[in-house]
This record gives sequence, structure tokens and C-alpha cells, in this order.
Amino acid sequence: MQTNEGIAILKNATTEGYLFIPDKDKYKGNARVYLSPELLNSFEEGDQRRKGWIDSTMQDYFNPPQSKVWYPAKYKVGAPNSVAGAPQEEFQMVLRLGELYLIRAEARANGADGGASKAVEDLNAIRYRASLPLLPVDLNATAVKVAVEKERKTELFAEWGHRWFDLKRTGRASAVISVLPGKTTLGR
Repeated sequence: MQTNEGIAILKNATTEGYLFIPDKDKYKGNARVYLSPELLNSFEEGDQRRKGWIDSTMQDYFNPPQSKVWYPAKYKVGAPNSVAGAPQEEFQMVLRLGELYLIRAEARANGADGGASKAVEDLNAIRYRASLPLLPVDLNATAVKVAVEKERKTELFAEWGHRWFDLKRTGRASAVISVLPGKTTLGR
């Protein structure tokens, strides 16, 4: 979806790229948005999504100064490298194939046609692309639901608030957010 026509400040960047990519020194400098250690630790060893979709920079306004932080780098065109009048290279994704696999996997894990073993096949399509070991097809429904939540978290981070909606939809928002440092939940 092309969305920046008429928004001169974005030039040829997406809104996310403009907000997520640090401002100076070719992707280095202060990041406006950075990732929690909890999210970073959710990625398994060798997960190519972490390698391709996350980058780091040194923040100079933390204590201690020059602290390393990680930011979402799914979008590659941002404020420091966008060009006015240039063709748009990236587009905002409202729905993509990975999400469709995850939606179907969740439905199957909750009893839709195919059941847990077919849900694992959907999850394995995502895991294969990320260069991760495949899950065994004999996982029980509870283990598959946990795996779906984990894959949605690492596949869809920094996209359209998916994590929040997943936590609200599954009734887990209070439990997950209340254990994060400095966080509280609304609407308990």
C-alpha cells in the first residue's frame, strides 16, 4: 500500500521507515523506537528475521551515554536516506503471506479443519523461511498455541500493533504486560 503521496516530509520513505530508522550517520544515531530485551530474547539462535529486520545504534541520551540499543529495521528507507521525488521502493504491508500462515495455524490449533498437525505445517513454513529448525508435527494443541504466539511475536513485530491485538484477543495482555519493568495494564 503506497501511503506517502501528499506527505512531503516522508519523501519516498514509509511512515514506519521514517520513524524507525535513526536520523544520522547512515542508520546510526539516536533511534526514536527501540526494542525491548524481552523481544530480542524471543528470537531463536540463527533466526534470519533477527539478522535482517533488527539493527543497533549507540544512543547518546541514555545513562551511561553511548548505550547500545536495537531498533526495528524491517524498513530500509527512512529519514536519513529518503529522497524527495524519488520512486517509492518500499510499501506498508497491511497483510502479507507470513501473517496468513499464522492466522491459519492459529485457527487450526483452535480446532479448525486440519487440527494441530496442519497448524504445525503452517508454522514450519514460516520457520523454514527464517532458517529455523522445524517443529515436530506431533505437538499437542496447547504446545501449538504457544508456538503460534511466539511466531506471531517474532514475525510481526513493529507491524500495525499485532502484538497488542494478539494479547488482547487471547486475554493475555495483563499477564504479559504486568511483568515488564515499569509497565502497567489498562482495563484489567
